[in-house]
Amino acid sequence: MLDHHRRIAMDASPSPAMPIAESHPDYIGPYRILGLLGEGAMGRVYRAEQDSPHREVALKLSGTAALSAEARRRFEREIELLGALEHPDIARLYGGGLYQTALGEMPYLVMELVRGQPLGEAARDWPLRRKLELLVRLARAVHYAHTRGVVHRDLKPANVLVTAEGTPKVLDFGLARARDDGEGSQLTRAGEILGTLPYMAWEQLAGEPGQADPRVDVYALGVIAYELLSGVRPHPELPGHSIAAALEVLRSETPQPLAQRAPACRGDLNTIVMKALAREPGQRYESALGLASDLERYLAGQPIEARPPTVGYVLGLFVRRHRALAAAMAVALLALVAGVVVSTRYGLAEARARDAAERRAAQLDASTRFLEDMLTSADPENAQGREVTVKQLLEAARINLDGDAGMAPAVRALAARAIGMSYAQLGDTATGLRLLDQADAAFKAAEHEGSADDLYSRQKLSLTRAQILVVMGEYQQSLDLLAPLIAGPVPADELGLRQRLEAEQVALVANGNLGYSKQALEMGRITAALAQARLGATDKATLVSRLNVATMLYYMGQVQDAQAAFAALMPDLDAGYGKNHPFTLIARQNQANTLRDAGDLEGAIAALRGVVADMGRVLGENHYTTLSARLSLGRALAASPERLAEAETVIAAVYEQYRLQRGEQAHTTLMTASTLAQLLTDRGEYAKAERLYREQIAVRERMSGGDSADRLSPQHGLAQLLLKTRRLSEAEAVMGPLLARALASEQMGAAHPTSLAYQQTQAEILLAQGETAAARALLDRAAVSAEQALGLAHARTGKLLEKLVAADTALGREDLADADRARLQQARKAAAEKQK
Repeated sequence: MLDHHRRIAMDASPSPAMPIAESHPDYIGPYRILGLLGEGAMGRVYRAEQDSPHREVALKLSGTAALSAEARRRFEREIELLGALEHPDIARLYGGGLYQTALGEMPYLVMELVRGQPLGEAARDWPLRRKLELLVRLARAVHYAHTRGVVHRDLKPANVLVTAEGTPKVLDFGLARARDDGEGSQLTRAGEILGTLPYMAWEQLAGEPGQADPRVDVYALGVIAYELLSGVRPHPELPGHSIAAALEVLRSETPQPLAQRAPACRGDLNTIVMKALAREPGQRYESALGLASDLERYLAGQPIEARPPTVGYVLGLFVRRHRALAAAMAVALLALVAGVVVSTRYGLAEARARDAAERRAAQLDASTRFLEDMLTSADPENAQGREVTVKQLLEAARINLDGDAGMAPAVRALAARAIGMSYAQLGDTATGLRLLDQADAAFKAAEHEGSADDLYSRQKLSLTRAQILVVMGEYQQSLDLLAPLIAGPVPADELGLRQRLEAEQVALVANGNLGYSKQALEMGRITAALAQARLGATDKATLVSRLNVATMLYYMGQVQDAQAAFAALMPDLDAGYGKNHPFTLIARQNQANTLRDAGDLEGAIAALRGVVADMGRVLGENHYTTLSARLSLGRALAASPERLAEAETVIAAVYEQYRLQRGEQAHTTLMTASTLAQLLTDRGEYAKAERLYREQIAVRERMSGGDSADRLSPQHGLAQLLLKTRRLSEAEAVMGPLLARALASEQMGAAHPTSLAYQQTQAEILLAQGETAAARALLDRAAVSAEQALGLAHARTGKLLEKLVAADTALGREDLADADRARLQQARKAAAEKQK
């Protein structure tokens, strides 16, 4: 085991300004010298003893004597700045002073003495997950220094010691420089090239004034990660180059992707490390926290920020604390696709109705007008910010429905559909489904022979049930109900056509959530083309279809195509509805979201602020649609490490409004709570996140109904938080019963996608506890279930197989690893073929 500062600064011969002697001084200042730890161009490091408080320390004596007044000021500033760094993963600076020698006064620093091994030696044989967890701690420690105004500038494996307990300690902030370029704040002069060549960013090598930017440390962290994970540096030839030659290498050569050197690092992990290594500072993570957060997301099986969050990608990872899409997409594909059901006249009063079915529909419309009149004020498009008590309106409508025994079954079905869908939108899916069951029973009791209007009404009930199942996250069940509605020839009548289009839009949502993004996009394009051909470019159904296509393109990562689609759509929305109609405002919201993936985060935030302001003026500050836009703004702010505090404020306010307006059990309230809990976790506010998760668990446990993916999602989030914070026994105590409930649930079971995600998390906990064999057995069973239920090409199957191979390797079972690698290759090949 090596002691602290065995290597210092760059490997080089001692400075000629420092006299080399066999002996060392007995004392330097009040510190008794016990021995020499190391020396280099920047000076010597001694092991020393301090009397009060009594402890051993590392004393770094500079190789430069006869300090000028300016140098003395810089040295004093260095002690002040570095002494303020108090982090468990940073070696502490206790103080410093000046030591009188024959050459003059030499500055010295007194630091925490850390016993351990350099990072590269200590972690060389660690499993992948443990290496990544260490890198997370290292990046968070560096980010802490950045927030205190200090950039290290010489991060390298030799400057990170790992203790016997596995704790990393960042050393040698002696080359650090303040981020503030004001006079007197520089610990070294701008333009000085200090550091270790293979770990220095291009702008640092060039001696540019901006070298104190924290992204030079992000680059060094990327090199460290690349080397730790692959065994070689991204530019292996750099140690033998001059600075001029090194600049040319970094300017003209791109490092080989990490995945090519370390196949286990394919996919997201390769993306994360290569982003940190980007030559241009603007292409790297803006902060070390961004790098740490993405590594944590990767470890938790969550979407990373270093790539566009496509539908197939997000849902290939499958859950990020809940199964809903991001709020913007939920608005476009649920609120817009379904329309605001309570205000829609269900297509029953078409002015161009000519055939018998539409005449009957007009009669039904007259019979149900009372319902429309009662519920229109609850419509997000019509409320215009007025305070309404939606629950009271729904309860009154439901009582009216129950009390009208003479209502025709078809009319009852349509009324039950409207009220049931409204209950579901408010989060009470159980009541919504119960109303649909009552309407079904009314049809059976009437024993009708299946007239055209009865058939239409029955289909409408199936469509509404499918919509509610989508709200519940039961996407496959929804598709099963929709299959008969979207099969066969397109209806010739307008009423049938509109129902067919609506069913196709709901199927698009379900397919997108199941990860079948290409199929969903193709369906959306066909639906949009059909709607435009039959109903016109500015019809509501056409505009909703086109909006869904643009949104799908965005979530598939085809940002330029999405932007083009939005650009073509917006004039028609303006013409058809006006610039401040809720549809147009929501389209503007989604269009603003494309700016983020196009790399224009500032533009996205500015556009979303404008949308929020317009929605607030038109609909009201706390209108449901405005709140959705504010939630999108909060998520955009959360992508900027400097704005995390504002993001938390925005999302917390939206959550509170949802809770007050719609109740703690509403789907949107619960979804926003999950988003807030995740943000708190990303910010490292683990106590607040844990409290919110536990509150949501209590809320969902009070709700009626059986166990479902949505109901159990807070437990999963809590278990992942506990795993992240290494509270393994507590994580196991949460995850064990949770998995048992999922497996026993009628709605889920062993092969349900969310159950498979739970099995993966349980396996990760077992791996962290050292129970590798048990984890391997669980992963093997889950992979088999995933292949049988979802298919070899599904992203969840591939992720489980990746974890299985890692467990095989950790067990030293290369025979099993080879067989499972073959399965994994087959899965990747199948996935690639499916995407073609």
